[in-house]
Amino acid sequence: MTELFLTDLHEASGRTAIIEETEGCIWLYVTAPNSKDPELDCWLVNTIPFEDMPELDYFRGW
Repeated sequence: MTELFLTDLHEASGRTAIIEETEGCIWLYVTAPNSKDPELDCWLVNTIPFEDMPELDYFRGW
């Protein structure tokens, strides 16, 4: 199965948005200006059922 990996550079800000699928989740990363290093991140969505991720039991009560 191919995992998702997309990038897009915003020319004016010099920042790159990266959307990456890893370990059953899709994340958005935003780099620092003119850098390849992520400065911000945001979880977007699970790609596997939440029930299959026991390591996230902490969040089930929310």
